[in-house]
Amino acid sequence: MSGRIKQYGPGHIVGVANKVCVVEAPPHSEWLQRDDWCFVVFAFPNERLANLWYVSEPELKQHDFLPPSDGVQLFSMDIRYLPQMGKNTFNWMELTDIKSKSYLQSEYIDKAARLLDSKCVNHGVVFVKDSAVDEKLNRMKDTWIPYKTMTNFALHLYDSEDQFWSIYNSEEYRPLREARHQLCNTTSLLFTVDPRIA
Repeated sequence: MSGRIKQYGPGHIVGVANKVCVVEAPPHSEWLQRDDWCFVVFAFPNERLANLWYVSEPELKQHDFLPPSDGVQLFSMDIRYLPQMGKNTFNWMELTDIKSKSYLQSEYIDKAARLLDSKCVNHGVVFVKDSAVDEKLNRMKDTWIPYKTMTNFALHLYDSEDQFWSIYNSEEYRPLREARHQLCNTTSLLFTVDPRIA
């Protein structure tokens, strides 16, 4: 793929992940139907330049890009702050069908933020509270992200997958995970991008 996309303009490829771990997903989620997912993470100085790259990159419009893939999905999101350099393990979370946004905020999001702060995780690098109306989410091409009002999205960066699992399986996180399960459905994806593939 990186051989076919040449015109990064002012942006760059952060890295490519050819292995995605589905940590959590609702029973009928498409994430559970197959195991050949791939993520590519790009960084651009702003949304305007990301959009300019998208409309001017000819390979993205080719019907055979990428073979033998059954589709490329693209979206861009504003980051809330610059994460620490060298963190290449990403945790993408979708919290859908939220029963109570205020309870989710107080019983999961706020408490999880304090725990992740104590573990030096760059949590909430991206955080979208309402995918139906939030202008920070830019669906470029065939993105899976639904237009739902009771949906949050978050992106967290970890030092490694081992760091993620040590927190996820910890006694400190267990009651937070249980509270989250009571308040919403969760899709959680874990992947590490290789910066050498760029």
